[in-house]
Amino acid sequence: MNEAYDILDEQGQHYSKPTAFNYSQYLYSYRYKVVREHMRGPDVLEVGVGYGDFSSWLSEESFRTVSIDGSRTNLERARSKSKSDRIDFHHGLFEEFGTDTRFDDILITNSLEHVDDPIGILEHMKQFLKPGGRIHITVPNADSVHRQLGVEMGMLKYEWSLNEHDHQVGHQRVYTREFLFEHVKRAGLKVLKYDGIIFKLLSNSQMEGLIQDNGQAMVEGLYALGRRHPDLSAELYVCCEKG
Repeated sequence: MNEAYDILDEQGQHYSKPTAFNYSQYLYSYRYKVVREHMRGPDVLEVGVGYGDFSSWLSEESFRTVSIDGSRTNLERARSKSKSDRIDFHHGLFEEFGTDTRFDDILITNSLEHVDDPIGILEHMKQFLKPGGRIHITVPNADSVHRQLGVEMGMLKYEWSLNEHDHQVGHQRVYTREFLFEHVKRAGLKVLKYDGIIFKLLSNSQMEGLIQDNGQAMVEGLYALGRRHPDLSAELYVCCEKG
Protein backbone atom coordinates (compact mmCIF):
# COMPACT_ATOMS: atom_id res chain seq x y z
CA MET A 1 0.00 0.00 0.00
CA ASN A 2 2.79 2.43 0.89
CA GLU A 3 4.41 1.67 -2.46
CA ALA A 4 1.23 2.71 -4.28
CA TYR A 5 1.16 6.02 -2.43
CA ASP A 6 4.87 6.58 -3.14
CA ILE A 7 4.24 6.11 -6.87
CA LEU A 8 1.33 8.56 -6.80
CA ASP A 9 3.42 11.14 -4.95
CA GLU A 10 6.18 10.80 -7.55
CA GLN A 11 3.68 11.29 -10.36
CA GLY A 12 2.31 14.33 -8.54
CA GLN A 13 5.78 15.88 -8.57
CA HIS A 14 5.81 15.72 -12.36
CA TYR A 15 2.42 17.45 -12.48
CA SER A 16 3.63 20.26 -10.26
CA LYS A 17 6.72 21.16 -12.27
CA PRO A 18 6.57 24.82 -13.34
CA THR A 19 6.35 25.52 -17.04
CA ALA A 20 7.20 28.54 -19.14
CA PHE A 21 3.85 28.54 -20.93
CA ASN A 22 0.21 28.80 -19.97
CA TYR A 23 -1.51 26.57 -22.52
CA SER A 24 -2.30 24.06 -19.75
CA GLN A 25 -4.02 26.76 -17.73
CA TYR A 26 -6.27 27.58 -20.68
CA LEU A 27 -7.05 23.87 -21.03
CA TYR A 28 -7.97 23.51 -17.34
CA SER A 29 -10.18 26.59 -17.37
CA TYR A 30 -12.09 25.43 -20.45
CA ARG A 31 -12.38 21.93 -18.99
CA TYR A 32 -14.04 23.44 -15.93
CA LYS A 33 -16.26 25.63 -18.11
CA VAL A 34 -17.62 22.63 -20.04
CA VAL A 35 -18.14 20.52 -16.92
CA ARG A 36 -19.69 23.40 -14.96
CA GLU A 37 -22.47 23.84 -17.54
CA HIS A 38 -23.96 20.49 -16.52
CA MET A 39 -23.37 20.52 -12.76
CA ARG A 40 -26.30 20.85 -10.37
CA GLY A 41 -24.80 20.86 -6.89
CA PRO A 42 -24.67 21.68 -4.10
CA ASP A 43 -22.91 18.45 -3.01
CA VAL A 44 -19.86 17.55 -5.11
CA LEU A 45 -17.34 14.70 -4.99
CA GLU A 46 -14.05 15.42 -6.78
CA VAL A 47 -12.24 12.19 -7.68
CA GLY A 48 -8.62 13.21 -8.24
CA VAL A 49 -7.45 16.80 -7.72
CA GLY A 50 -4.48 16.96 -10.14
CA TYR A 51 -3.09 20.49 -10.23
CA GLY A 52 -5.76 21.69 -7.80
CA ASP A 53 -7.42 24.14 -10.18
CA PHE A 54 -10.86 22.51 -10.00
CA SER A 55 -10.63 22.55 -6.19
CA SER A 56 -9.83 26.25 -6.32
CA TRP A 57 -12.70 27.09 -8.67
CA LEU A 58 -15.16 24.93 -6.75
CA SER A 59 -14.14 26.74 -3.55
CA GLU A 60 -15.12 30.06 -5.14
CA GLU A 61 -18.72 28.86 -5.56
CA SER A 62 -21.29 27.64 -3.06
CA PHE A 63 -20.61 23.92 -3.50
CA ARG A 64 -20.01 21.58 -0.59
CA THR A 65 -17.12 19.51 -1.91
CA VAL A 66 -15.27 16.37 -0.89
CA SER A 67 -11.98 15.97 -2.81
CA ILE A 68 -10.00 12.71 -2.78
CA ASP A 69 -6.57 11.85 -4.14
CA GLY A 70 -3.91 9.22 -3.51
CA SER A 71 -1.10 11.76 -3.82
CA ARG A 72 -0.31 13.96 -0.82
CA THR A 73 1.61 16.21 -3.22
CA ASN A 74 -1.56 16.85 -5.21
CA LEU A 75 -3.67 17.35 -2.09
CA GLU A 76 -1.27 19.84 -0.54
CA ARG A 77 -1.19 21.84 -3.76
CA ALA A 78 -4.99 21.77 -4.06
CA ARG A 79 -5.44 22.76 -0.42
CA SER A 80 -3.11 25.73 -0.89
CA LYS A 81 -5.25 26.94 -3.82
CA SER A 82 -8.58 26.48 -2.06
CA LYS A 83 -10.28 29.64 -0.85
CA SER A 84 -13.01 28.07 1.26
CA ASP A 85 -13.58 25.75 4.20
CA ARG A 86 -16.37 24.06 2.22
CA ILE A 87 -13.89 21.59 0.72
CA ASP A 88 -13.03 18.47 2.70
CA PHE A 89 -9.79 16.89 1.42
CA HIS A 90 -9.24 13.13 1.81
CA HIS A 91 -6.02 11.20 1.19
CA GLY A 92 -6.74 7.72 -0.15
CA LEU A 93 -7.14 5.43 -3.12
CA PHE A 94 -10.28 5.88 -5.21
CA GLU A 95 -11.32 2.25 -4.96
CA GLU A 96 -11.14 2.36 -1.15
CA PHE A 97 -13.15 5.54 -0.69
CA GLY A 98 -16.29 5.26 1.41
CA THR A 99 -18.80 7.72 2.86
CA ASP A 100 -22.43 7.96 3.94
CA THR A 101 -22.74 11.24 2.03
CA ARG A 102 -24.46 11.22 -1.33
CA PHE A 103 -23.62 13.70 -4.08
CA ASP A 104 -25.38 15.65 -6.81
CA ASP A 105 -22.25 15.68 -8.96
CA ILE A 106 -19.21 13.41 -9.06
CA LEU A 107 -16.28 14.82 -11.03
CA ILE A 108 -13.84 12.28 -12.49
CA THR A 109 -11.80 14.67 -14.61
CA ASN A 110 -8.68 13.25 -16.21
CA SER A 111 -8.46 10.42 -13.70
CA LEU A 112 -9.70 7.31 -15.54
CA GLU A 113 -6.57 7.19 -17.69
CA HIS A 114 -4.50 6.74 -14.51
CA VAL A 115 -6.24 3.82 -12.80
CA ASP A 116 -5.85 0.06 -13.19
CA ASP A 117 -9.60 -0.62 -13.41
CA PRO A 118 -11.54 2.37 -14.80
CA ILE A 119 -14.82 0.45 -15.08
CA GLY A 120 -14.49 -0.69 -11.47
CA ILE A 121 -13.87 2.90 -10.36
CA LEU A 122 -17.01 4.08 -12.17
CA GLU A 123 -19.04 1.27 -10.62
CA HIS A 124 -17.68 2.11 -7.18
CA MET A 125 -18.33 5.83 -7.47
CA LYS A 126 -21.87 5.64 -8.83
CA GLN A 127 -23.09 4.26 -5.48
CA PHE A 128 -22.41 7.71 -3.98
CA LEU A 129 -24.83 9.51 -6.33
CA LYS A 130 -28.04 11.03 -5.07
CA PRO A 131 -31.16 10.10 -7.06
CA GLY A 132 -30.82 11.99 -10.33
CA GLY A 133 -27.15 12.71 -9.63
CA ARG A 134 -24.58 12.95 -12.40
CA ILE A 135 -21.05 11.73 -13.03
CA HIS A 136 -18.86 14.03 -15.11
CA ILE A 137 -15.90 12.46 -16.90
CA THR A 138 -13.09 13.99 -18.93
CA VAL A 139 -10.27 12.02 -20.55
CA PRO A 140 -7.47 12.66 -23.07
CA ASN A 141 -8.58 11.96 -26.63
CA ALA A 142 -6.52 9.52 -28.72
CA ASP A 143 -8.05 10.97 -31.90
CA SER A 144 -7.04 14.56 -31.09
CA VAL A 145 -5.58 16.39 -34.08
CA HIS A 146 -2.20 16.78 -32.34
CA ARG A 147 -1.94 13.02 -31.80
CA GLN A 148 -2.86 12.26 -35.39
CA LEU A 149 -0.24 14.76 -36.50
CA GLY A 150 2.28 13.11 -34.17
CA VAL A 151 1.71 9.79 -35.93
CA GLU A 152 2.18 11.36 -39.36
CA MET A 153 5.44 12.97 -38.17
CA GLY A 154 6.73 9.71 -36.71
CA MET A 155 6.62 10.98 -33.11
CA LEU A 156 3.98 8.41 -32.09
CA LYS A 157 3.57 4.91 -33.47
CA TYR A 158 -0.21 5.00 -33.04
CA GLU A 159 -2.68 7.66 -31.90
CA TRP A 160 -3.19 5.71 -28.68
CA SER A 161 0.54 5.28 -27.97
CA LEU A 162 1.82 6.79 -24.70
CA ASN A 163 4.72 9.24 -24.77
CA GLU A 164 7.34 9.98 -22.10
CA HIS A 165 5.19 12.55 -20.32
CA ASP A 166 2.25 10.11 -20.25
CA HIS A 167 4.41 7.59 -18.41
CA GLN A 168 5.82 10.22 -16.03
CA VAL A 169 2.38 11.26 -14.81
CA GLY A 170 1.00 7.72 -14.68
CA HIS A 171 -1.20 7.53 -17.74
CA GLN A 172 -2.14 3.96 -18.60
CA ARG A 173 -4.31 4.73 -21.62
CA VAL A 174 -5.89 7.39 -23.77
CA TYR A 175 -9.47 7.19 -25.00
CA THR A 176 -11.45 7.31 -28.20
CA ARG A 177 -15.13 8.18 -28.11
CA GLU A 178 -16.04 4.53 -28.63
CA PHE A 179 -13.70 3.32 -25.87
CA LEU A 180 -15.06 5.87 -23.40
CA PHE A 181 -18.69 5.07 -24.20
CA GLU A 182 -17.93 1.35 -23.79
CA HIS A 183 -16.51 1.89 -20.29
CA VAL A 184 -19.45 4.06 -19.31
CA LYS A 185 -21.98 1.47 -20.51
CA ARG A 186 -20.18 -1.45 -18.85
CA ALA A 187 -20.22 0.47 -15.56
CA GLY A 188 -24.01 0.70 -15.71
CA LEU A 189 -24.15 4.36 -16.70
CA LYS A 190 -25.78 6.15 -19.62
CA VAL A 191 -24.51 9.25 -21.42
CA LEU A 192 -26.62 12.39 -21.15
CA LYS A 193 -24.19 14.78 -22.84
CA TYR A 194 -21.08 14.40 -25.01
CA ASP A 195 -18.70 17.28 -25.72
CA GLY A 196 -15.13 18.19 -26.64
CA ILE A 197 -12.62 20.36 -24.80
CA ILE A 198 -10.41 22.64 -26.90
CA PHE A 199 -8.84 21.94 -30.29
CA LYS A 200 -5.14 21.13 -29.86
CA LEU A 201 -3.00 21.36 -32.98
CA LEU A 202 0.51 20.76 -31.61
CA SER A 203 2.37 19.87 -28.42
CA ASN A 204 1.89 22.04 -25.32
CA SER A 205 5.17 23.88 -25.83
CA GLN A 206 4.38 24.54 -29.50
CA MET A 207 0.90 25.75 -28.61
CA GLU A 208 2.50 28.43 -26.47
CA GLY A 209 3.99 30.08 -29.52
CA LEU A 210 0.66 30.08 -31.34
CA ILE A 211 -1.08 31.65 -28.35
CA GLN A 212 1.61 34.30 -27.95
CA ASP A 213 1.44 35.21 -31.63
CA ASN A 214 -2.34 35.23 -31.95
CA GLY A 215 -3.62 36.05 -28.47
CA GLN A 216 -6.94 35.39 -26.79
CA ALA A 217 -8.88 35.28 -30.06
CA MET A 218 -7.05 32.10 -31.05
CA VAL A 219 -7.69 30.46 -27.69
CA GLU A 220 -11.39 31.24 -27.93
CA GLY A 221 -11.42 29.89 -31.48
CA LEU A 222 -9.77 26.64 -30.42
CA TYR A 223 -12.30 26.27 -27.62
CA ALA A 224 -15.19 26.77 -30.07
CA LEU A 225 -13.71 24.25 -32.52
CA GLY A 226 -13.33 21.66 -29.77
CA ARG A 227 -17.02 21.90 -28.99
CA ARG A 228 -17.99 21.85 -32.66
CA HIS A 229 -15.79 18.82 -33.42
CA PRO A 230 -15.55 16.86 -30.16
CA ASP A 231 -14.17 13.70 -31.80
CA LEU A 232 -11.03 15.68 -32.75
CA SER A 233 -10.66 17.73 -29.56
CA ALA A 234 -7.84 17.44 -27.02
CA GLU A 235 -10.14 15.93 -24.40
CA LEU A 236 -13.51 14.20 -24.36
CA TYR A 237 -16.31 14.98 -21.90
CA VAL A 238 -19.37 12.96 -20.97
CA CYS A 239 -22.09 13.69 -18.43
CA CYS A 240 -23.67 10.46 -17.19
CA GLU A 241 -26.33 9.11 -14.86
CA LYS A 242 -27.20 5.64 -13.65
CA GLY A 243 -28.50 3.54 -16.52
